[in-house]
Amino acid sequence: MPMPSTLIKPTGAKPIGVKSTVLAAELRAQIVKGVLRPGDRLPTFVEMRSRHGSLPATTERVYNLLQQDGLIERVKGSGVYVADAPRRKLCGAIGWSSNPEKVGDPYWRELFAGIQKAAQSVGVHVILTNGDLAGSADIMDGLLIHSANPESILSTLPLHLPMVSVMVPASEIPSVIADDFGGGLAATQMLLQLGHRRIGVLGFMQVRVLRQRLLGWSEALHAAGISPPDSWQWRVEFIGSSSDHEVIAERNMKRWLEHGFRETGCTAILAENDHMALGCIRALQEAGVRVPEDISVVGFDGTETAVRGGLTTVEVPLATIGERGAELLLKCINEPQARSASAERVVLPVKVTTRGSTAPPPEMGLQ
Repeated sequence: MPMPSTLIKPTGAKPIGVKSTVLAAELRAQIVKGVLRPGDRLPTFVEMRSRHGSLPATTERVYNLLQQDGLIERVKGSGVYVADAPRRKLCGAIGWSSNPEKVGDPYWRELFAGIQKAAQSVGVHVILTNGDLAGSADIMDGLLIHSANPESILSTLPLHLPMVSVMVPASEIPSVIADDFGGGLAATQMLLQLGHRRIGVLGFMQVRVLRQRLLGWSEALHAAGISPPDSWQWRVEFIGSSSDHEVIAERNMKRWLEHGFRETGCTAILAENDHMALGCIRALQEAGVRVPEDISVVGFDGTETAVRGGLTTVEVPLATIGERGAELLLKCINEPQARSASAERVVLPVKVTTRGSTAPPPEMGLQ
């Protein structure tokens, strides 16, 4: 079969080890995305040297790497071809990449409950994984990922391992996520309907899901004729050694109060999640600011943490996301053709639930 014209482009000269790894990664990506399909012939050693300046030793290493992953087959006297998708012997278990220290947290517990429901319905076990994911790959049939940067995990795992990202959109694998844009939009619209015109945001601004919520926040404000300045956003940073979001938010809200929050005139704050909202409220109250009389605060996720705290929040169907994520992963495991190169993305709706942390703004704003 003729070699596709979309094959990898030439790269600059690199040491054999580095160059072979780069070329192998590019070929892997094209095989996974369907640019190179089963039966397609890969370049000969002469063609690799002509196109990429690859020495025979480099090309041999490239093809050895791909062969180890079962992606190619060598036909003596004919050439190197993309192999048919291998059928792995199933283990009867899927992995869930999560932080063991937070398994008891309502957020993680709800996600895990959904994952377990889907797995148990077909008699599959769930393995909690953390740390050396690559070392655990041979004891699972697929992996559910929850990471701020899913792509950083993909590069460390075998290419043949089916993976699905939950809560965070991924570019290379399927994902099941919440409508973060819609949540930010709806929460902001709710505050605007209460009469708020200056609405701030507090969170890790580099986090992918918060950026989507920020887009919804910005869309709602601009639709209301409001152009939010940068000073309405507080970029959360780690202060001290704690990784608890409630503690982190409390410390950052105190810092914001010390560095210009009152000057913003904001009468409401959208927090990245429910824990951050509660930490934000604690810092405000310690500073003598009443919630919701002086400042309204909205969380995100809608866990029992929000219920206990009387928090207005954007409810995310966490258990359903976990369940749908596990179902999609099982489909990818049992139907290799379902591992779409387009990386299927399932987006589930969210809703705003109002409680005692929001109210109409004070007439004069925060003094």
